[in-house]
Amino acid sequence: MKKNFFQIAQKYFDNHTLTDFEFRTILRWFRGPSLYFSTDQTKKEALDAFVWLYQSIIADESIRFDPVARNECVIHFSNSFSLSAETAAYLFNDFLNNLISKKPIIIGIEGLDGSGKTVQAHELYARLKQEGKRVCIVDFPQYSSFFGKEIGGFLSGKNNVSAMNLDEKSMCLWYALDRWRTINSIEIDKYEYVIFNRYTLSSVVYQSARKYRGLNRKFADWVFGLEHIQLMLPLPDIYIYLDAKTDLCQENILKKNREYVHGLDVYEKSQELLMCCHDIYKELAREVYEICSLECLDVPGSLKSVEEINVQVIKCLNEYDLYV
Repeated sequence: MKKNFFQIAQKYFDNHTLTDFEFRTILRWFRGPSLYFSTDQTKKEALDAFVWLYQSIIADESIRFDPVARNECVIHFSNSFSLSAETAAYLFNDFLNNLISKKPIIIGIEGLDGSGKTVQAHELYARLKQEGKRVCIVDFPQYSSFFGKEIGGFLSGKNNVSAMNLDEKSMCLWYALDRWRTINSIEIDKYEYVIFNRYTLSSVVYQSARKYRGLNRKFADWVFGLEHIQLMLPLPDIYIYLDAKTDLCQENILKKNREYVHGLDVYEKSQELLMCCHDIYKELAREVYEICSLECLDVPGSLKSVEEINVQVIKCLNEYDLYV
């Protein structure tokens, strides 16, 4: 299950081990330069700061409530880790806010358009609701929003600049701002589960494929840093990638009635781009623990039923200890 800062610290002191996600939680708090491709040295710096602050607060409870004691702790924290006063104060306050707070489990559903993402996201939503869970579901992009309308224009080819030609960082900014605006309008901490139908990983995959024709870790770090460190969007506990063939996905798309485009958008028209996206998703699933790839085709090569894939989704959540 998801842990707050107190529980993460207690686990570390109990057995000196943390999961990849727990390390990522600490790296995000410390505003580390890399979340998914961090070095051992980067992890050590963030962990040392995390442990130092935890021990200081536990050793002197007055730090949490007395402004004088708090200020002294921030000064010592700043000096001990060569942080600016502003950064030390921010990290201190963020640490306190997350010390005992309970956060929702964040699930990102990923895949090529037409792979069944929306169906599976809403199937999971319905199942969790039926079991009495407080659950929220959000589809990205939000094509009716200010940012989403622009994204739809780029993808449809109706704008002066196409999504195939706009530089990769500018395209990422549109997607990131759409997520930032939407998530900030939702009180996500009141939910037990939050399901995102597409999330940050989509920008990493599609823009890497378009610009670099493969995974570019430096660029991926930039995207993750933009959304999770600069814009402070929540880290997903898990990404579930629905692995399906590109031609089947294109066939399914043509059955849809979408508000921003008729037929295929500029990304979906490119078999080369879609194949590259598929390969990047699979490569990332091999490297990143929180990305779970689910085979959505049966032996003859047809798409499995909605029920069969939903069983796989629930099994995946169970394996990651996220289904309670």
